[in-house]
Amino acid sequence: SHELRTPLNVIIGYTSSMLNMPAMYDNLPLPSIYRKDIQLIMENGHYLLGLINDILDLSKIEAGRLSLARVPMDLTDTLRGVMSTAVGLVKDKRIQLRPDFADDLPPVLADPMRVRQIILNLMSNAVKFTERGSVTLRAAPEGDFVRISVIDTGIGIPESALQTIFDRFAQARQAESYRGTGLGLDIS
Repeated sequence: SHELRTPLNVIIGYTSSMLNMPAMYDNLPLPSIYRKDIQLIMENGHYLLGLINDILDLSKIEAGRLSLARVPMDLTDTLRGVMSTAVGLVKDKRIQLRPDFADDLPPVLADPMRVRQIILNLMSNAVKFTERGSVTLRAAPEGDFVRISVIDTGIGIPESALQTIFDRFAQARQAESYRGTGLGLDIS
């Protein structure tokens, strides 16, 4: 993974600098004709880095070596962070992101990084398959637990895919316009 991550991080770093740090280039802004292409290179670099991380996570899970940190965590802060990140996923879609959780959720015992990863994966899928309407992130205490739900007005999951949607490389829709590997839900 190191051999793949290092060049990808260089690509991501330089494209980010080109887009956001004109001071590195004698304060000359990037010509607008290149901006869209550089942005696309950076986004694809992030996508590839995510794939590498997903494959490594699957390898750890299969080997029984994925360790989870069980620590008290503030779920409200994590949910707010996911909502902020999800704003970038919406882009030009006519989707309203709706937070539906209290500011004073009880602390939970969990792995903060993995909880964020799971919720962000579900939010990402909801945004990806919703063209207009809303995506709601809901969390509410339920007994000794906190139930977290992602609800959207998108196309939904066909009945025929419900048995396999959490399987590795499975996707409910194979349309070319939906980019993904089918690893996210398996990891989640």
